[in-house]
Amino acid sequence: TALRNTEEDRAMLSRAVRICLDDCPRQLAAIRAALERGDATALEHIAHRMKSGLKAVAAEAAAQVAGRVEALAAGGDIPASRLAVADLHHELDRLTPMLRPLLEAA
Repeated sequence: TALRNTEEDRAMLSRAVRICLDDCPRQLAAIRAALERGDATALEHIAHRMKSGLKAVAAEAAAQVAGRVEALAAGGDIPASRLAVADLHHELDRLTPMLRPLLEAA
């Protein structure tokens, strides 16, 4: 769980959630920009960073989708990456309301 990932430190969990909630929209915008440019390398790196941040808050479903974006981008498959990014957006929309209560966990 997210609390276990932060070694049972509720303040650390709250900080990790805040970072995730703040960074995900920026990273998603960077992902969209990389898709627009057709820049698979940038897309791969951004998706990797996003995956790591999502894992830190135990958002496994979203992290898996970010990992799929990363893998598709690594293979240079921009069209499939676009579809996976749509799935990632959906997962992030689903995740945000679940993370917000953890901000008050500290």
